[in-house]
Amino acid sequence: MEQGDVPISVVGALWVPDARWDSLERTYLRLTRPRLPLSSSSEVKGSKLCESQIAAVTKLLSLHECVFTACVVDRSTIGARIVEAHRVEQGARITSNLTNNPYPAVSEGLRALSNRILSLNDQLYVQFVAQCELMNVVLRNAMIYLACRRPVELSRFEWMVDSKGDSQAAGAIPVERLWRELVSPYIQFTSLRQAIPTYDGGDYSYFDKAFAKPQFPEYLKPFSSTGGRGQAFSGSAILRDMSFSAAAHPGLELVDIVTNATRRCLRGALGVDGWRGIPRIMIGKNPCSLNLVTLGDAGVVPPGPMREILKDFSLANGLPILTKDNLWRRK
Repeated sequence: MEQGDVPISVVGALWVPDARWDSLERTYLRLTRPRLPLSSSSEVKGSKLCESQIAAVTKLLSLHECVFTACVVDRSTIGARIVEAHRVEQGARITSNLTNNPYPAVSEGLRALSNRILSLNDQLYVQFVAQCELMNVVLRNAMIYLACRRPVELSRFEWMVDSKGDSQAAGAIPVERLWRELVSPYIQFTSLRQAIPTYDGGDYSYFDKAFAKPQFPEYLKPFSSTGGRGQAFSGSAILRDMSFSAAAHPGLELVDIVTNATRRCLRGALGVDGWRGIPRIMIGKNPCSLNLVTLGDAGVVPPGPMREILKDFSLANGLPILTKDNLWRRK
């Protein structure tokens, strides 16, 4: 199969600690970016970088304690029937507990969410699922990783999303507007069905103060897998500080570089010297630090370069989610 025919897509997110952003931005703009090729729009595009340039960016991100998260879609394993079955199942799950719900506004909102998801075509639906799953994974990883290292970072989340529209209407094109409208209730709904994990030795005081509800809201209890036991948080509050940008921005350029490099490596179009540092800025997991969006049972990775490369994106090569101190206390 030719390189251009490999149906692999990657969506990526880069967490940058507030305490390290100023240094990262300054170093990138003064020392790293001037050595990188620019597009006709005076932006750095990851697709134009060579192996040594990607490696230099990855090293810079590692030095500034940044964490990369990515979701991978291999459309060769996801046919139209799988997409349709997953879309129908997700729509049904959202409205599964509406019969006895005494809150009409909530019921109406969930039915609208379900209908919007059911109306998406295959391409937009897979893109929507991948983007929502990326946000979900970022939150789940961050809750443990930051609680053990930088708990104050859990008090505020600032999201910047790369827009494909023009700079005057960033976030206004249909797919971006749709995702922006749906991602908050989707994250809220997902967290009710599957609670975001925490670690007993972590410090969640900053997160609780900023986002946790003092009591589990009655209107959410019918949709909770625990029946309303434990804490609930506000998905809209976590995602409140979100912006779309079509203009050149250091953070968006950096995430584009590592996301594009990950896609190139999985397609067999980038040498190991270009991507070997990427697993080292990801939360290490087995069997794979990359999150494969399979839509159910379509998770078999076909033979080829991708299957072999995935072995290097593992727990052994990634960042430990717990510190040595946490592991010692756990014993």
